[in-house]
Amino acid sequence: MDPEHPSPQRIGAYRIERRLGRGGMGEVFLAYDERLDRRVAIKRIRRDLAESPERRRRFRREARSAARLSHPSIVRIYDILEDDDGDCIVMEYVEGRPLSSELRAGLPGARAVSLARQLTAGLEAAHDNGLVHRDLKAENVIVSPSGDVKILDFGLAKQVSAEGLGEGLTREGAIVGTSHSMSPEQAGGDTVDERSDLFSLGVLFYEMFTGRSPFMAPSAAQTLRRILSEDPVPPRALRPELPESLAQLIQRMLSKQPENRPQSASEVTSDLKGLERQTVNLGPPQGAALGSVSALAGSQSMTSPAQSLTPPLSVPAGEDASAPERIGGGWRASRRIGLALVILAAAGLSALLLSQVWPGEPARLRILVLGTAVAAGSDDAAQRVSFALQRAIYDALASFERVDPVLYSRGNGPYDSPGQAAQAVSADEALQAELECRQGDCWVSMLRADSGEAGVILGGTPAFEVAGRPEYSLELARAVRRNLAQLYSGYLPRGVSSDLAEVSQEGYLHYLQLRRSSRGRWPTRADLEEAESILDDSPRFVSGCLLAAEFARSLGEFRRAIDWARQARRLAPDDPRPLRILAMIETLRGRLEEAETALSELERLAPGDIRGWRERARLLQARGRTSEAIEVWRNVVERRPHWRYLLELADLEISQGAMESSGMHIRTILDRDGENIYALEMQARLHLFSGRLDEAQAGFSKIIDMTDGQRGDYFIYLGWTQILRRDYDQAQAAYARTLELQPGDWLASLGLATVEAVRSGESRDDQAQQGARTLYRELSARLENASLQPWEIMIKAECLARLGRGQDALLELEEARRALAGDFSSLDMLYKSSLIHALVGDFTTARIEARQALEKGLSPLWFRRLPAFGFLSDGELPGDALGATQSP
Repeated sequence: MDPEHPSPQRIGAYRIERRLGRGGMGEVFLAYDERLDRRVAIKRIRRDLAESPERRRRFRREARSAARLSHPSIVRIYDILEDDDGDCIVMEYVEGRPLSSELRAGLPGARAVSLARQLTAGLEAAHDNGLVHRDLKAENVIVSPSGDVKILDFGLAKQVSAEGLGEGLTREGAIVGTSHSMSPEQAGGDTVDERSDLFSLGVLFYEMFTGRSPFMAPSAAQTLRRILSEDPVPPRALRPELPESLAQLIQRMLSKQPENRPQSASEVTSDLKGLERQTVNLGPPQGAALGSVSALAGSQSMTSPAQSLTPPLSVPAGEDASAPERIGGGWRASRRIGLALVILAAAGLSALLLSQVWPGEPARLRILVLGTAVAAGSDDAAQRVSFALQRAIYDALASFERVDPVLYSRGNGPYDSPGQAAQAVSADEALQAELECRQGDCWVSMLRADSGEAGVILGGTPAFEVAGRPEYSLELARAVRRNLAQLYSGYLPRGVSSDLAEVSQEGYLHYLQLRRSSRGRWPTRADLEEAESILDDSPRFVSGCLLAAEFARSLGEFRRAIDWARQARRLAPDDPRPLRILAMIETLRGRLEEAETALSELERLAPGDIRGWRERARLLQARGRTSEAIEVWRNVVERRPHWRYLLELADLEISQGAMESSGMHIRTILDRDGENIYALEMQARLHLFSGRLDEAQAGFSKIIDMTDGQRGDYFIYLGWTQILRRDYDQAQAAYARTLELQPGDWLASLGLATVEAVRSGESRDDQAQQGARTLYRELSARLENASLQPWEIMIKAECLARLGRGQDALLELEEARRALAGDFSSLDMLYKSSLIHALVGDFTTARIEARQALEKGLSPLWFRRLPAFGFLSDGELPGDALGATQSP
């Protein structure tokens, strides 16, 4: 169900049952014709295109062209009508499977000839009516349960005059036809006639009888070059048992020059006669037709012409799958290949880079790695293999130069097609792996789809067989890497490509299990120890080193994280991933010169890497150059609106008081995935800063429930919310829970002391005051000889101020300011500095900083509810910001 575009209840006299699909120019519905008691399929021009007269003309012309055809092998057109939303074609509803599924299973010789004769007869009827299909491929052919074929989608049909000339109807923004099956004259943008269809039919025959695609290459440009200048491998070189007459027919149909092909479909029909008898004992080709782009379409049941409207990809299955829902693009102009690529290929420019180029930077290819699409009817082995397959693809692509892979996650939002999913995160393309498993054996194929609504197919891999058992995961990863190296032949693997030779089968399986089990949760120390145990047996396994470094960094074990990142760096000196980790950790540690060294090396090794921009923004922020950091983040988000980047920008905007902009970015994430825990946390923090205490408490409580109460950080936020609500018992309980989960946590220890200080300040309870001083003294002692980041220095300064050591507190405050290059512009730093100045009696400075924090949007409740700010008058504290009037 698409909430943005719900299916209509009726179109004309037809009752709509459900939407079957949506594509480049239209959408298809399953409907019921109550007058004639039959099901029909209705194709309607898309709502957002209906206003264009040119598009409506194309749509009606398609209907008029196809309506003239009446043949058992062609989908019938029943009616054409208009409704409030555009023009509609009512057509025959076909039950069956796409021919691509038949190719995957493998066609016995006699059955292949039978289907070939039906296809040829259908084309003959179309040609007799002056129509050229121009997009004949396995996805546009349905095989009914009885074995009859139906040709779909004459949407690219061309009216041909007696001279062979006419006006073509093309889809805007897409290649005219499908790259691996179009004729040389079509690829070159020249005039086409019936013989162009016979070339495409020859491609299909080649796939049906050899199990291979004759021209398909790793990219669309290379495929077109082969079509224009290279002859395919002779069919009998692949299958010597093919009848000589059949092989010669296929080779004639694939001739570069139209005059050397059969001159009509009836001539092909004549040549096919007698072949059924010659091929009756011919079995299916080895590997079926899985080497073709057509066969990558999947084997799901096909019950409508919807396939003609969508790229040959299915929605990923498993936990990465999302219900279809239209999501907005607009983050950048979509890249379109279209006829320009065809013309460039014809001119010999097939090495054209297909990735978006940032000004002044080398081209990089950003690839969205989608969840695995599991073919219908696959057995349980598919579920065991799907995650291993996606992870193997990601790790392999990460080892390629100038390639930036990103894993699809629910936080990226649902999508209608792979190209649309790539567009939503501003990736250049999407990579979809398809998996089919039968009786424990699996077949894998991978397909590249261009970013955008059209999702133009850029290339694919031949299918390869793997065992569907976990213990063979390492062999699967190696096979994936080999095939991807061919699919992305223009992007050389780095030295890390030998990584899989350095790990045992057991170690790799353990690595996958850790990757899978740690998704969507914070790693534990047990996870880190398990990751390190893999490296005890396989110390040169780079991916294992990176996993251990990631776990250690997440746990704050910075020294261990650095050791593992450096180990990965020694093993793979040309891999940018260890440098990203080192730059991030050194920034977190406040070792800014070391961070700069790692970041400079990263920018040299991988110029234009957006994750390098991300680390540059973090380093700028740590250096106190916050406004510059925000601009870098905004540039990053404009180019790649990944939810994590949106989140970091929102966080920085909150700190600078850009509440409206921050809220907009948070809503963008939650519109895609309402359960994104990190966006929910940021939203709750925004409520907290703005004084919406009820909403903040509800938000943090929800997150605590979602994490089963196992994340101490959320209890810290909840504790401060309760202090502002003057619910001190609940605040104390929240901080105590944090210390159970994270013993010795400095913020939780400070929170407990603050609860006592605020409570005693209101009650004038000497015993409570003494208890608070004891807690501050203990925390101050623990911080005394530690290496501290700026915010930790502020904790120490507050402790000293609470203990009456005003001069020492101001010295620490100045140290924190120096560490931030004098930038105390963030809300939390302004507030803490104002609090410390108030505690030492410098009310003038405290008042100035309080006013600056209020101007940035910090709620007056943060000052009203702490006794230390009692010197501020009501006139200096305006009404609660943003209408916040909650009180406990």
